[in-house]
Amino acid sequence: MNKFYTLKQIETPRLIIRPVQLGDEIQLNKAVNNSLESLQQWMPWANDPSLKTTRDFIQKGVFAKSSQSIADFPMVVVHKEDQKIISGSGYNDRSDPKNGLYEIGYWCDVDYQGKGYVTEYVNALTKYALEELKAKTVVIRMEVDNTKSISVAERLNFKNQGTKLSATKDNATDHYFTCENIELLPPLHSSWNYEENNSNDAKIIAWARNALKISDDKVFAESKTLLKTPWSSVMAVNTASGTVYLKHMPEKIALESDIIKYLKNKFNASVPEVIADNKELNCFLMKDAGISLRSILKKKFNVDLMCEAINQFTKLQISIGNNVEGLLELGVPDWRIDKLAELFANLLEQKDLLISDSLSEDEISQLKSLLPKINLMCGKLSGFAVHDTLVQCDFHDNNILFDENTDSFTYIDLGEVVISHPFFSLAGCLWQMHKHYDVKEPGANFQKIQASCFKNFIAVNTEANVLDAFKVSKLLWHVYEVLAQYRLIQACDREKIMEFQHGKLSKTLRDFIVICKTFNEK
Repeated sequence: MNKFYTLKQIETPRLIIRPVQLGDEIQLNKAVNNSLESLQQWMPWANDPSLKTTRDFIQKGVFAKSSQSIADFPMVVVHKEDQKIISGSGYNDRSDPKNGLYEIGYWCDVDYQGKGYVTEYVNALTKYALEELKAKTVVIRMEVDNTKSISVAERLNFKNQGTKLSATKDNATDHYFTCENIELLPPLHSSWNYEENNSNDAKIIAWARNALKISDDKVFAESKTLLKTPWSSVMAVNTASGTVYLKHMPEKIALESDIIKYLKNKFNASVPEVIADNKELNCFLMKDAGISLRSILKKKFNVDLMCEAINQFTKLQISIGNNVEGLLELGVPDWRIDKLAELFANLLEQKDLLISDSLSEDEISQLKSLLPKINLMCGKLSGFAVHDTLVQCDFHDNNILFDENTDSFTYIDLGEVVISHPFFSLAGCLWQMHKHYDVKEPGANFQKIQASCFKNFIAVNTEANVLDAFKVSKLLWHVYEVLAQYRLIQACDREKIMEFQHGKLSKTLRDFIVICKTFNEK
């Protein structure tokens, strides 16, 4: 395996050079747009300086590194003092590791030019390639009129091998510089370190490629990593016939493909189509089912479209509410309303965990004192004719796909569902509507969306009862939410997830302490 795939970073006196990570696109795109005039003169890729293009670049780079097979090694350059990304570099896709050839591309934010940063990081990348990657040749090329780039090559004592036709522009010619001897590089103190190679990503990606029978390397190299958290990773695998989505979860919550197939077969639910799954690697492949509803609503908010998505989801919840045993047998957690207080009490016994997330002992005591009130809330909620059913932790517009050709919805991200009160999903959805679209009470859009949440439940309840039930469920939603967070902590590497979302658990619990004061016990 090429050492680059486990590289953490290269360090020089003033810079950190590291493989790209999801989230880098915002800073990198700012640097690109700040330097657009100079970049567009020489770099064809700069003709589209949109955030989407930069995000695609980052996502492809993350996938390439995870695959441990794609010969494209994009990196970012971070200014140590400012902690800002000032450049994108690395070894580009014209590199040929099998034959020991690595080609470096480079540029720099105009605000940081003229200080030797490019020379510094290209020197470090060349040294790393020759020493660690056992390169035979390091290449840099630039158009014959690009005097600034030529001067970088000359300062680093690269040898000019003449000219070649441009690799990126029609009717253009490149200088072709090479370095094969590390002793010719100017002195520079640089170091590098590596991550532990304990990820299954390469195995998962290799399985997906084999299952999809992808033989074209160029097609495969267009694949992207869309999401990477301690509890889930999602990749868009490019095939000759389109995109297929690859999802991986930790073993303790790797139920999603079974849940999807069960919902499809038993309830004809609008869920993704599973192409293949791998129980050993805890991953599965699913067909493309459209674009996220959020990507549509962000362009132009369509309250009727959102309402119809909710309407169809609540119909599914009601259907499942009469037959939850099959999902429980699959291993979906049983958080029915009569069990909620006990589950919460068990969580409050995890004192070390709560304190490590910044909760105080006094706050833990306050939460324990609320257990009788939680029992009362649960009792009140169970008095309404609303059955416990499938509850999706993150039911919102970004987890609903819409096919504009068929006007159909597909509900995704079902790996963390539980059996509990259906209004927990709806409370979370309304909160997301407020967060992303400023939909709030008592506005017309809020009233429409809330009505769509309750429309199908009113058929077996009075409207007043449904609204009363929802008021209680909004309070108990905090209990449900912290249980969902705790479930992920139990399923994942605890240290990684607590670092990833430190303070999230304690914030929800503090909010609950405050909001409990509004509960009317009568």
